[in-house]
Amino acid sequence: METVRIGYVGCGMMAQKVHIPNIISLDDCELLALAEVRPQLGRRVQEFHGVPRMYASHEELSADADVDAANLAILVDPSEEAREDFVSPETAAIDPERCVACGACEEACRFDAIRNGDGSYRVDPISCEGCRACLHVCPEDAVRMEKEPAGIRLRSRTPYGPLLHAHLYPGAENSGKLVSEVRREARQSAKEVGADLILIDGPPGIGCPVIAASTGVDLALLVSEPTLSAIHDLARVRGAADHFDVPCAVVINKWDLNRERSAEIERWASLEGLEIWGKIPYDREVPRTLVMRRPITECASEGIRGACDAIWKSARRALDELGDPFPTRS
Repeated sequence: METVRIGYVGCGMMAQKVHIPNIISLDDCELLALAEVRPQLGRRVQEFHGVPRMYASHEELSADADVDAANLAILVDPSEEAREDFVSPETAAIDPERCVACGACEEACRFDAIRNGDGSYRVDPISCEGCRACLHVCPEDAVRMEKEPAGIRLRSRTPYGPLLHAHLYPGAENSGKLVSEVRREARQSAKEVGADLILIDGPPGIGCPVIAASTGVDLALLVSEPTLSAIHDLARVRGAADHFDVPCAVVINKWDLNRERSAEIERWASLEGLEIWGKIPYDREVPRTLVMRRPITECASEGIRGACDAIWKSARRALDELGDPFPTRS
């Protein structure tokens, strides 16, 4: 089989730990090029994995006639009013011109982030925790700490009010700090426009971004679907919310695709003392509405609009019962 020459966009954690090593391990594939908007990170990953070419953008990579395949991201187009860079935490980098390969940095590193290859030391930016131990022990001042933009925070205007959101560059790690910054800006914006409610679209899972999105809120609405994996994730996020004393309610999306699993979710919610605020049916009008960039509350389907209306009324009722513990509720 002819070798496939691959160009990869983004040099973040998943790229370094999973995708790039997997591509390199395939006999019939050659990782010919990388594209990374953060030049220092891109250069370190290129050197660490021995990738021949590096580009500053996916457009440059796509123009390379020697690259047979490239992975690209598709982004939405909000009505932007303001933006600001989001800077990643510091990571160490070693200057090969100053390094004398004494090994002091590798010995000091407790995260196995520094490795010796071909007589020179390199830092794995994903494993590096930014502790600065290598910086302090290097006798030649060959170690420096670097920060790079990892994404952008945006403020946009919509027909429904202000929208505070963010965009991480391909492969950038979301530690929860960016979520916290977006929430802080959202609270400030709510005060400016006199809004009494902040709706937070939280990420899936139970990691740092979820914790950053849910801590201190008045109420969490857990949206699940009638599948085994979704039910498992529902129980996990319920545990995370319970840990932070956040009251919860449940919505079942596409409930009629698997009525047996939906009934299982309802039984679980009953045992957990959680209310089911709504069951949204599967309807082909939903993707059609989203393609037109309209909210599903404007969907042509009466079943969808009715379900959304019932969920909203339950949310307002619950928030009214909770009172107003914060100046602007979430």
